[in-house]
Amino acid sequence: MNVHLKLDTGMRRVGAEPDQAVALAEAIDATGRLELQGLFSHLPISDAPAGKAFTEHQIALFTETIRTVEEARGPVPLKHLANSGGVLDHPESWFDLVRPGIMIYGSYPDPETSHSVQLTEALRWTTRVSYLKRVPAGETVGYGRTWSAPEPRWIATIPVGYGDGYSRLLSNRGRVLINGHAHPIAGRVCMDQTMIDLGP
Repeated sequence: MNVHLKLDTGMRRVGAEPDQAVALAEAIDATGRLELQGLFSHLPISDAPAGKAFTEHQIALFTETIRTVEEARGPVPLKHLANSGGVLDHPESWFDLVRPGIMIYGSYPDPETSHSVQLTEALRWTTRVSYLKRVPAGETVGYGRTWSAPEPRWIATIPVGYGDGYSRLLSNRGRVLINGHAHPIAGRVCMDQTMIDLGP
């Protein structure tokens, strides 16, 4: 069975420390059932100019770890490090494979990420306002009465809710675009509807 050994060069999420890589690679080889097919790591701040030095350090550490592993046990076929930020801004992180994430959906990972590759939006979630009503000051909206109108307000209802995959965690804090303007969610996201505060 082919396996890839994950190394933690700075993300601090999962993976072995680079100084353990040779011992782990040799342990994989010693099983007789596993074949070390790849070495990889992940870049936590490759998408922002402020992270350039940290990213360069990670690339150097990963490169050196590859060298020590291959000196100890021979070539490892696949090495991979680049996420979306690496693909866009750090070609030296590409190695044999790249693992783009958010950019495959057509989004840049950070507002400061360079647009070195033109991305196209992969999907868009749209709906229409299904109902519009005026509520007086002090009136509450939605389940649990968790939102109250500070003054008379227009409330729009859209036919999208948590049953459609719109997270209930966005209750009273998410925003939606209506005619190009961002408006806050008023109250709890319902199963198939959400109310929006359009203001006075």
